[in-house]
Amino acid sequence: MSAVAVGSLVVLALLASTSVGTLFVPVLLMRLPGRLRAGWVLGYLVTITVGYLAFGVLIVLGAEAAADRFGDNLDGWPADWWKLGLGVWMFVLSLRFVPKRRADRGKPLAAYWSDRVRRAADSPRTLARFTLSEGLLEDGTMFPYLGALLLVDPRLDPVAAVALLSGYSLLIILPALVLLAMRLALPERTGPILTTVDTFFDRHAAGVTGWILATGGVLITMDAVVRLASSPGG
Repeated sequence: MSAVAVGSLVVLALLASTSVGTLFVPVLLMRLPGRLRAGWVLGYLVTITVGYLAFGVLIVLGAEAAADRFGDNLDGWPADWWKLGLGVWMFVLSLRFVPKRRADRGKPLAAYWSDRVRRAADSPRTLARFTLSEGLLEDGTMFPYLGALLLVDPRLDPVAAVALLSGYSLLIILPALVLLAMRLALPERTGPILTTVDTFFDRHAAGVTGWILATGGVLITMDAVVRLASSPGG
């Protein structure tokens, strides 16, 4: 893989780490009234990581099998042109994309998520259902991950591909893990930080998915352009 592709993977992971599902929801769980349910927060983050890693491994292994069968049709300038088109499409889509506001009686998007998290925190079972549905699928985290999967070379060694996806999956929960560790070690000092994150999402949650699409589109386009420029068939 090119240095641009690896760098793009890191940027996409860091971008995804600030999404609603990977940062805002864990912060909401940490701010629930009463005793800190650290095990619930950790369980949520582990489920997110394992879910994305499993999905990515299946896609990458399938792409590897397809590359072995179809050869240059999936590994060369035709695929790079397809990737370029997808990157441009994601960026153009971001200009008109508005995150789906399933608001209740005019509540902002952040308030909607806060209500959902409070209801999901009634029991470990309801939180698990929430994690598998909303946490993995409902916010914009999936978009940069799909972009990351496109940047993984289908002919890359399976062990290396799994290592890359594992690193990505860990990076997307790293900020939330750091906040959780701080909340456990320094609860009084961490409170204002959690409030700041909460306030940020209250003001900007509606634009998160658009920024994810735009950034992912730019990074995918850059990788395709670099590959096309170095490809004799491009």
